Amino acid sequence: MSLLSTGNIIKNLSLAGVTYSPAIGRDTGVASAPTVTVQSPLNNLDKELKKLEEKYRLYGKNAYDLPDTLNAEPMEYKGMTEEQINEYAKAQMAAEYAAALRSINDDAKRSKNDLTTYKDKLNAAAGDGMTAADEAYKQAARVTSDDALKRGLSRSSIIVNKLANLEEKKTETKADISSKLFKDLADIDNGLDSLETKRLRSVDELDLVNAAKLAQEIKNLTERREKQLDEILKYNNSLREKQADYALQYAKTDSALDKDAYDKVANDIKNGLSVEINAQIQQEKYAKINEFLNGAGKQDAVNYLKNNEEYFTRQVGAAYYQKLLSEQQAR
Repeated sequence: MSLLSTGNIIKNLSLAGVTYSPAIGRDTGVASAPTVTVQSPLNNLDKELKKLEEKYRLYGKNAYDLPDTLNAEPMEYKGMTEEQINEYAKAQMAAEYAAALRSINDDAKRSKNDLTTYKDKLNAAAGDGMTAADEAYKQAARVTSDDALKRGLSRSSIIVNKLANLEEKKTETKADISSKLFKDLADIDNGLDSLETKRLRSVDELDLVNAAKLAQEIKNLTERREKQLDEILKYNNSLREKQADYALQYAKTDSALDKDAYDKVANDIKNGLSVEINAQIQQEKYAKINEFLNGAGKQDAVNYLKNNEEYFTRQVGAAYYQKLLSEQQAR
């Protein structure tokens, strides 16, 4: 037997005198008129959604059981939330960032150690120079004094002046050593300051590059999640249509179910049960909620969704809830 579309069967039943008034059952993925306490800003929205439900006469209707032979279940979204995406992206970037930062710090440390070692060598060399100047003076003064003594000139003004000249030369030599050491140490200190400035600039540049990569990774993961959400919604909506069509055709087939089973499905349609209408009511609720959220500030909208997750999930299902949350967070 060729399958008839759900719409054709509904049309045929209507022609046979069956009144068609849609409603949602428990197996459709949307609860029938849940009693939920919502926060004050959502009261008006809740009233609008209840009016929408009333239009489709949702209250008190139960779903019929589909035959097991269809062997298909709606998909549930089990992907990452925005917070989880951010943490996952950071974790993915952490190792690369840590390695680059370590390289920058290690290079700076090596250069600093080299300059510090050179600084120590200069201090040591200057100390040796001072000692050498003192020793040279002592040696020259001793030679001069001994020579004067031999010649009987130890108290001569010539010898006194000569020793004074030696003392002055020693002082000048040590001053030159100190002056050069001071300049060299100042140059090294400036080099150390430049190294730190260069290190901090490199870290800042690394942070900018890492932030850009992180933003791109988060964007890629978010787009992947949005694609998954859309695929799940499309699949579930398609599945609901197939389930409705299958149930009606299964009941229609004389060899599959008896007349009582077919009458049950027909009666369900009379009372308003239709999986296609379930998808329609979800879409209309989604549009109504989205309209409400777009009228609020971004953060208020996100807070409404997060603080009332159970309520919104019962209204439109988990997949539509995640879609709403993602869209508001992306505003």
